[in-house]
Amino acid sequence: MAHEIKISNIRTDIKGLAADQAFYYKFKSGGSEGMMVDGSVTPVEFQLEDLVPVDYFLLTRISFVVTVSDVLDMDSFAGIAGLANGVLFIANQGVTDHEVSTTLFDNADLILASTSIQIDQVRISGAAQVSQLHGVWNFPLSYGEHAPIINGNNLKLIVRDDLSLVEYLKFSCHGIVLTDN
Repeated sequence: MAHEIKISNIRTDIKGLAADQAFYYKFKSGGSEGMMVDGSVTPVEFQLEDLVPVDYFLLTRISFVVTVSDVLDMDSFAGIAGLANGVLFIANQGVTDHEVSTTLFDNADLILASTSIQIDQVRISGAAQVSQLHGVWNFPLSYGEHAPIINGNNLKLIVRDDLSLVEYLKFSCHGIVLTDN
């Protein structure tokens, strides 16, 4: 007995992505993912080093994880004092009318820029309390069809303070490579 499948309706409103269009990469500086660096004298730039050169990509999401060995304080940054110069998030640097930037000075800034966060606090027997902050900046959720389009690989996080005493801090990016038709 043969089994037949008949397609009576073809939907043209469904769009898909090829496997090589969607990506997830961690921000890196010289191959290192950890942002626990001293950028106070010479700022340290973190980029999507693993993203092959592209013409454009749609920035869909930035994710981050921060770990501290205490209760998370909104006036500090990742367990150290609030920053003087901050961590600069900049997209399309130098591109007229398309440059987007913000500076993060403390944990409150990380949270306020996020579309969703989760804070976990754990006390391990005999050890200090540990707090983790997980956050996501979801650009299509925030801006709809006006989510940022990044020219080339022109997206950076620039550490402009001493973060060498931070226990754990990493950022990643999700996006969709766009091509001209």
